[in-house]
Amino acid sequence: MHKVKKPFRCAFDGIHAEDLKVDDVRDFGDLASGLSSAGLIGDDNGDSQKAAEKAADAARKAAEEAHTALAKMTVAQLRQLATDEKIELGPDDKKEVVIEKIIAARMKQA
Repeated sequence: MHKVKKPFRCAFDGIHAEDLKVDDVRDFGDLASGLSSAGLIGDDNGDSQKAAEKAADAARKAAEEAHTALAKMTVAQLRQLATDEKIELGPDDKKEVVIEKIIAARMKQA
C-alpha cells in the first residue's frame, strides 16, 4: 500500500480515471515504482491504519463517557432528553435501551 503525496489523476482499470488526493492510500500494483520515482506516492507505513485505530479508540472512549454520564440520570430525565434531541423511543424502552439510543443518535450526528 502506498500513500498519495501529490494529487494526480489515475485510471486503475485503464478506462475510468479518478482524482487522487494527498493522503489517499491505495495499492498501485505495477505502477508503484514509476509513481514513486515521480514523487507522486510514498510508502504508507501503516499511518492510515494507526489513524483509524486512534479515531476508533477516541469514539469508543467518548461513548463510554457519555454512557457513564447518562447512567446517572433518571428514566424521566433520559426520556425528556431524548424528546429534546428528537430521538424516537418505544413506550416500554428500559433505561439502558434509552441510553443506547441516545448515544447511537449522537454518534450518527458526529
